[in-house]
Amino acid sequence: MNLIQKAWVAFIVLASSLCHGQAPHGTIVILDFAKDKMAIAADSRITFNDKPPDDSFCKIRVFRHRILFAQMGSIGYVRGSNDPFPGWYNAPLALRAVREMGSPDKDPDVEIKDVSSIWATSLALYWNRALKTNPDVVYRTAKPGGDIITGAVFAEARNGSIHWRTVFVGLNPTLNPPAVQAFSGELHDCYPCGEGEKVCAMARPIIPAEFCTQSSARAKDEAAHWNPSPELESWVALETLHAVRLVDLTIAFDPIGNLGGKIDTVELGNDGTIHWVFRKPNCPDNED
Repeated sequence: MNLIQKAWVAFIVLASSLCHGQAPHGTIVILDFAKDKMAIAADSRITFNDKPPDDSFCKIRVFRHRILFAQMGSIGYVRGSNDPFPGWYNAPLALRAVREMGSPDKDPDVEIKDVSSIWATSLALYWNRALKTNPDVVYRTAKPGGDIITGAVFAEARNGSIHWRTVFVGLNPTLNPPAVQAFSGELHDCYPCGEGEKVCAMARPIIPAEFCTQSSARAKDEAAHWNPSPELESWVALETLHAVRLVDLTIAFDPIGNLGGKIDTVELGNDGTIHWVFRKPNCPDNED
């Protein structure tokens, strides 16, 4: 193949990638439930079809100083040239849902249900539009998660307790025609872990399960030798460090890979306080 032919092939490949939308993807999100708080930790990497990974993405958000949002799976949809609709990102849609449906005057469980439901329903509508114009992209995005395209947890604390809900958007290929649907569901990948905590993995559960249950020699060895510095323990709760540790271990050992970047971590206290423990400079402290 001569130089002109190689250039022509490269142009065709580039033009094809520009025509079709794509869904930036990735995530390990750990929820650590302790006696007086909930800690959320997540990596920062998202992957694309046509360029290197981005290790600066903010997967955890705080809205109106009281509602936490953390996302897994696809973080949005980048519009292709043949799409008759704009692209979107999950986090701005979550903020819109909080603005439209959030109110401290509501019962907290009702508020979280209203906010998370409208977010998931809106995303299902958008993904069904993409299914009509770019079905291959939707099927490819849904495949790694067993037909789950994206998911999120919404949480707040009021009246001395934490109120939270997980919602998902997934492809149902058994329908005729196939369609994307929104649904809520319990997290099944939860384990006793650390010092009386419950840990839930929103994605990539293999490594958190291994190290929480200490089901392997390397997990037992790691638990025996894990020893945070006294300086670190002086300002970060041990339960929160457990969440960070599990994300770090998943980045290192997950068989699928494509995880990385700095680990953002936030605490939601039973009293309603929100405290960022680790946050990249490019990630907002709060969005109203």
